[in-house]
Amino acid sequence: MKKACILILVAVIAIMNLSAAKGEIGGTLYPEVFISTSDGSTILGAVVMAEGANYFGADGGFGIEYGIGGWFPLAQFAPDGNEFIGSAALLTGKVGLAYDFPIGESFDLALSLGLKVRTILIVNLFDIYGTVTASFDVGENVAVKTGITAGGAIFGTMPEIGDQSAFTTEGVPIVVVAPFVGVSFVY
Repeated sequence: MKKACILILVAVIAIMNLSAAKGEIGGTLYPEVFISTSDGSTILGAVVMAEGANYFGADGGFGIEYGIGGWFPLAQFAPDGNEFIGSAALLTGKVGLAYDFPIGESFDLALSLGLKVRTILIVNLFDIYGTVTASFDVGENVAVKTGITAGGAIFGTMPEIGDQSAFTTEGVPIVVVAPFVGVSFVY
């Protein structure tokens, strides 16, 4: 099942690349903050992701974005003041709809909305996200991008961090906020 899903994802990305009028692919770093709205716990983590976007218009417009990477928990802060250092990394992936607004010759603003998953072997956390991205061209085919992404968990639990469990109650509301910076090859 897992191999079939990966094969379908690769086929969709290949078809999108062939039919897209504008695209980008690159790497992004997201320092993330997870906040549990039910118990006040906070997890600090970092996501390193290879991601891309394909737009159907030559100057942007509607498109699809996708990415795959790793999520690395750095620390958890409990409401009672205890701090736990994390160790287990999770595989993370995302797919979403995007809209690119070309503002100037070397500046674009993109908005996106999508779904993100964090997993070890089964889905640990499935969330919806929204992103605002500012992209600055620094060369003919290279862009630096920065922005912010925010979202919330739809379902799932966070895995254990160290010898303490983080957000282990099924359905606990979680808010995720992450600024980001990245570099993309634009084609």
